Amino acid sequence: MVKTRSTLNSTALRRNKLSTAVAMGVLMVSGDSIAESRVIEEVVITATRRAQSVQDVPINISVVTGDTIRETGVSDLNDLIRLVPGLVTTDLGADAGVNNSLIMRGLNANNPGTNNVLPNVVEPSVSTYLNNSPVFLNLKLADISRVEVLRGPQGTLYGSGSVGGTVRFIFNEPDTQAASASVSAGVSSSSHGDDLNYEFDFVGNLPLSDTAAVRISAGYEEEAGVTDAINISVLDSSGNVVPAGGDAIGGGHTTTTKDDTDGSEVKYVRASVLWDATDNTELLLSVFHQENESDSDTYMRLTDGQTSGEEWENGRRFLTPSEFEADVVSLEVESDFGFATFSSSTTFTETSVTARNDISNLYESIDEATGGIAYFGSPRLAFLTEAEGVFEAVTQEFRLVSNGDNDWDWVAGVYYNDTESDLIVHDVDHSYEAWLASVPDVYYGLGTFLDVLNTFSDRTPPFTGAYYQDRTLDFEDKAVFGELTYHFSEDFQATVGFRKFWQEFDASQVVALPYCGFFCAPDGNLNGSTSEANSAKFDDQLFKFNASYYVNQDSMLYLTWSEGFRHGGANSFPTAGFAGVDPSFIVFDPDEATNVEVGIKGTFGGTTNYTLAVYQIDWENIQLDVFAGALGIPGVVNGDEAKSRGVELELNSQLTDNLRIDFGIGYTDAEITKDAGLLNFTDFAIARDGDPLPGVPDVQASINVDYDKPLENGSSLHFNVNGSYRSSAETNFNADFGNHVEVDGFDKWNASVTWQKDSFSIRAFVNNITDEAGLSGVQNGRAAYSHIGFIGRPRTVGIRLNYEFNE
Repeated sequence: MVKTRSTLNSTALRRNKLSTAVAMGVLMVSGDSIAESRVIEEVVITATRRAQSVQDVPINISVVTGDTIRETGVSDLNDLIRLVPGLVTTDLGADAGVNNSLIMRGLNANNPGTNNVLPNVVEPSVSTYLNNSPVFLNLKLADISRVEVLRGPQGTLYGSGSVGGTVRFIFNEPDTQAASASVSAGVSSSSHGDDLNYEFDFVGNLPLSDTAAVRISAGYEEEAGVTDAINISVLDSSGNVVPAGGDAIGGGHTTTTKDDTDGSEVKYVRASVLWDATDNTELLLSVFHQENESDSDTYMRLTDGQTSGEEWENGRRFLTPSEFEADVVSLEVESDFGFATFSSSTTFTETSVTARNDISNLYESIDEATGGIAYFGSPRLAFLTEAEGVFEAVTQEFRLVSNGDNDWDWVAGVYYNDTESDLIVHDVDHSYEAWLASVPDVYYGLGTFLDVLNTFSDRTPPFTGAYYQDRTLDFEDKAVFGELTYHFSEDFQATVGFRKFWQEFDASQVVALPYCGFFCAPDGNLNGSTSEANSAKFDDQLFKFNASYYVNQDSMLYLTWSEGFRHGGANSFPTAGFAGVDPSFIVFDPDEATNVEVGIKGTFGGTTNYTLAVYQIDWENIQLDVFAGALGIPGVVNGDEAKSRGVELELNSQLTDNLRIDFGIGYTDAEITKDAGLLNFTDFAIARDGDPLPGVPDVQASINVDYDKPLENGSSLHFNVNGSYRSSAETNFNADFGNHVEVDGFDKWNASVTWQKDSFSIRAFVNNITDEAGLSGVQNGRAAYSHIGFIGRPRTVGIRLNYEFNE
């Protein structure tokens, strides 16, 4: 037996102890000894399905501990980005729960910000997990143990969606040893807004016996609005736009203004029960519920149609409120069989979204493009998209992980997932029919325009308004997977992994254009509807190879060759009639990323951890969301090939007893490597060899500085400064595609000071010190008044109080 380096199995480190994720270790170095207080903390992770120090895992992993999350005031995913080098997203504010827009290692083909209302059909390129459950939520990051960020394809252990990487949110678990509780409350003020922000959080842990405990966390957060709407259409009691000047036929929109329109609130509760059923078996039942509500989106008005304009100002006709609700129930069972540990993870997830989006500009563009034929040149078109979606998933994974200090380590498992989503979309008319009814008899005695419309269309429910869509997607995924590691010596090991999967995807859809009636229906029906149903099946396998070698006691070299993928599927595009799409676009294939990575990680003098990695990822059959056909029906198509190359450096240093600095920087060169014609409504746009991948900055960096100062009365001060930087990025492949601009790079800085004495603390903070808008995505393809850019929260100054009780 040659393996002697530490690998912690479940018998050595129980999961309730893992919830702290931090163990202090004393590292011996040559020369003068280092004071124990200056030794950098050892962080234990479970990303490889076994407990290991992050420095012993031969891949590039970043870890943000729960302490860091609390000390920096991180509240959600948008805040977390600033602490993780190389992780990028479009800041959609309260709407961030609709779509996972995370980008790692440059693997992204979608235009950031194009679709901030409807859930994407394409699977995200970064998978996310709540503990061991594959779920995406823009969750409230409270009572969390750590966040593990695995860079690069992780297909063997984490399956579909782990193309750019995987992010795992690990929550604190119940503690059977002692009761504890904490209560915190905060108030803050954001520039450009008149009202205050509020937040409240509670965490309680209660042992029920020597073998059981319950833990509950709950909270509420309210953010005041900061965006002013300057062009809102005034509606009458019937919900129709009031004509300007009282002119029912030729009058445009009567408009008004409203300040601070984008307020939002978040409510959450999480409860978990831990039971040590036997000496070798434990069960963890968790229930998570979260509700997000937003009055409207946070925009800047793009006055030049590119990147310049009025920050925190919205020029659209309607406000865009949204509601998001999520429920996650999971049961994790772990049993130590001696030679191996058996784990079962069962998850039930249900999310629902209700959202609105101002789509008036699209109808104005259609009418203009058809010379006034489509909507008879109406001077005040006003349409609001109303979307309702429900998404349900059942996931089951069984794993067996070897125990013991042996030459061979292995992981084996089976996986099952069944996901169903239902989405209904209406484009609701707020002026057109009222205007038609007011136009006099000009159609040769046939009556008003509305009378004419009624002769060729039937707008009975559900086929009301200008557009109706009912889409159902079903996805089933079955897989077996495993990894096998052989330790040739204390210093050298090699791992091979595989995943075999079988998948089935079904899509059905009803689309209707009620105002177009029988003219737009393949079978001539009066509601202008088209129905389509399609399916696809796929099976394939993925592989992985990893080798690592300890150059000395403190430094490890590693090499990784790995694959990741996103599942294929079927579109429910109509193939005939006015909205018909070429049948060759019905099925879209899985895409696949192949990663080659070389890295070194280790420790300097026991006080500084470092990781340096160089990688190249070849991406084939890239998937991207499109709007297809004359109706712009959402779907997915395959592109061709792309490549991402980069360098990543991360340093974590305990410089003195009281001073710690975490720094990371990444360089990414991500581009198309083969011309591809991509469906864009009824046309094709060419993504050309050398075009950049959308939304990917070349450089992204972050820094976090902590300084502790003990005071004579037993209290202490904790100072924190953190900042992040991302360079400029293009929002689409080239100008042939919609919403294409080059957004400028920007940096954001935050600072705080916390006074603590015993169980009480007061934290004063300033977020976004320079009041940087941080433009990260645009919508600029239609009427000028509707051009918007997606930005973050402005400068926010506040205070937060916290009290902790420990038995």
